[in-house]
Amino acid sequence: MLNLSVFDLLVPALVILTAVLYLPITLIALIKNQRTADLTSWKSFQQAWFSRFWHFFGWASRPLFARDVEKILSNAHGVVVDVGSGSGDWLYLFAEARNSDITKLYLVEPNADFHPALRKKMKELGLAGKCQIVRWVEDLGKVGVETGTVDTISTVHVLCSVQSPGPLVKTLYQYLKPNGQWLVYEHVKARNGGSVAGVCQAGINTVWPIFLDGCSLTRDTEDLLLHSGKWTSTDLRPGTNEGWFNQLPHIVGVLVK
Repeated sequence: MLNLSVFDLLVPALVILTAVLYLPITLIALIKNQRTADLTSWKSFQQAWFSRFWHFFGWASRPLFARDVEKILSNAHGVVVDVGSGSGDWLYLFAEARNSDITKLYLVEPNADFHPALRKKMKELGLAGKCQIVRWVEDLGKVGVETGTVDTISTVHVLCSVQSPGPLVKTLYQYLKPNGQWLVYEHVKARNGGSVAGVCQAGINTVWPIFLDGCSLTRDTEDLLLHSGKWTSTDLRPGTNEGWFNQLPHIVGVLVK
C-alpha cells in the first residue's frame, strides 16, 4: 500500500534544519583544532560541515534505508569498489561475518574528514587486512586496480553529490569486468515532475545543495546509469514503501555488465 503521508513533503526541510544546527558546531571545531585554512575555502568548509552533520544523520537515518541497502549489498563479492563510503555507515555489510565472498574492498571517499571514522570502523569490523581507502576514483589505478578487474561496484547515496557524474560513471564502468555487477541505491529525480512531489522537489533543490555538500535532488541517476555503457541485464526498481509525496524517491537494484 502506498504511503500517502503529506509529512513526506516536510522531510527535506527538516534535513536542512538539522544541517543548519551543525553549522556553528563546525565553526567552533575548526577554530578549536586550528583548521583556520578551512574557513577561507567554501569547499573545504562545506566538506567539514557535511562530515560533522553526516556522522550523526547518516547513522540516525540508517534504519529508514536499511531494508533495501542490506538486501542489495548482500550481493557484493570478489573485488569490491564502494564509492562514497562516507563515515562507514554501511561498512558492517562488508564484514566477514556478513559476507565472506569479498576478497578485497576499496573505499572511495573524496572527503578526507570521513577517513578517521572509516579507519576506526575498518579496524572494529576486522576489515583492515583486506580494505583500503582511496580518495578519488582516478586513484584506483595507482593502488593496483586495473580496468576490467572489479567484480562489484556499490554506490549508496553518492551519485547525487558528484560534480561531473557522467565522466565518473563511465570511468567506473570501465573498471567492471565482464559480468561484473553495479549495486545501486540512490535517490533520484521525481518520476513525475508535474506532481506535487516533483514541483516541491525542484523548489527545495534551489537551496538543498548548499546545505548537503553539493547534493542534487533532481538528478536523473537512473538514466545516467542505464546509458553509461552496455549492460547484459538491468534490474532497477523504486525503493520500498515510497509514497506519492516523497521528495527523496530511490532506485534500487543491480546492473550487470
